[in-house]
Amino acid sequence: MLAIPDVSFLNQLAALSEDLILKEHAAAVNQQGGRDITNHELHYGCSGKIQGILKDYISTAFPGHTVFDSSRDESCDEFVWSVDVFNMERLNDRGIPARGATAGLSHRGKIVAGMVVSPFTRERFWAEGAEAMACSPFGEFRLNTRRNIQLHQSIMHVSEGDYFEDATRKGIQSLSSRVLMSRWGDPCHAMTMLAAGYIDLCVIHPDKMSAFSPLILLVKNAGGCVTELSGPNSGYLASSGPVLHAEVLRVLNSSK
Repeated sequence: MLAIPDVSFLNQLAALSEDLILKEHAAAVNQQGGRDITNHELHYGCSGKIQGILKDYISTAFPGHTVFDSSRDESCDEFVWSVDVFNMERLNDRGIPARGATAGLSHRGKIVAGMVVSPFTRERFWAEGAEAMACSPFGEFRLNTRRNIQLHQSIMHVSEGDYFEDATRKGIQSLSSRVLMSRWGDPCHAMTMLAAGYIDLCVIHPDKMSAFSPLILLVKNAGGCVTELSGPNSGYLASSGPVLHAEVLRVLNSSK
């Protein structure tokens, strides 16, 4: 048994995640009993159950690994997984199904493998070794961030409804006036868009990063950069490349 999973295991885990999410959603839509189901129940009701099944699947395949849910992990174990079922809240609140799942593996604190699935859009992403890949109805392809983008040409994503530290919030306001476009919403989907070359910047609240190890590896393997900003509740910055990353850091630091 390999200590670090190969791509075939990541795709098995992705397929299981997709199957569980779609079946739970269908069961909620078609439930019997004459009671109207609420939008919250439809989109948020079974995340814990799905997480448990995914954790058991990993533990069976790799009994020597430690597996956590999305809570922040301080484990010193050699192999540590983080598993999460996420919701794109802006879409869910409008009644559009948009649930997905992530799973990432760290080896002695370094992220080494992970996968992200969004079954309702039929998208699957994975990172392993130095690769970042995606699969959709259009086929399988390697991920690459956009290159040679200047700040005034860039599209920035900010976590929606999150409380940032004051200096970071001021920095975000300054960046919003300099970039081509700002958007707010689910950071998980935004990180996959960054890795695929559709947007250029993500500023993410620290509370959202606990289950983001596969997304960090995905962005880095696609050519991007990820940095934890200094100070409590300052957040994280992900960008499409080192030149843009350095320029954005200068803007954020000048706001402190």
